Amino acid sequence: MKGRDIDGLIREFFEANYRQMLAEGGAHVLTPRALQQARQQVEHYWKKLRDVAVSVTETEVRLQLPNRVTTKGRRFVIEGVVDLVREQDCIRMYDIKTHYCGEVLRHRESYAAQLNVYAYIWRELRGDEVHEMAIVAVQLPEAL
Repeated sequence: MKGRDIDGLIREFFEANYRQMLAEGGAHVLTPRALQQARQQVEHYWKKLRDVAVSVTETEVRLQLPNRVTTKGRRFVIEGVVDLVREQDCIRMYDIKTHYCGEVLRHRESYAAQLNVYAYIWRELRGDEVHEMAIVAVQLPEAL
């Protein structure tokens, strides 16, 4: 499929998704400018993440462990959203962030801890091990 065909499909899917979200009450009406910027953000993601995107087998996977209890008896939920790539016996987990790359590098330990929590949730829910994990930082253009 050619780049122009893909760009057209991205626009078509974006518009269909937005209309569906409006119909279901899951979105606010956006101004034309905000709608254009949202579409540009999706297009930017595609350009930056194409290699990852074409290999993703599950996207926007919601990880949630409800009814956890602290040592003081307080209830809480652990949750996150990730993308997965499954290839034979290997599971790779990606957490895509719209943060600046430098921000992720400066706080590498915090992001690593977050990925470890997500891998723990995955193991608890699915019983599978995660073999590789990564944060994918996609710095948006200044205009977005």
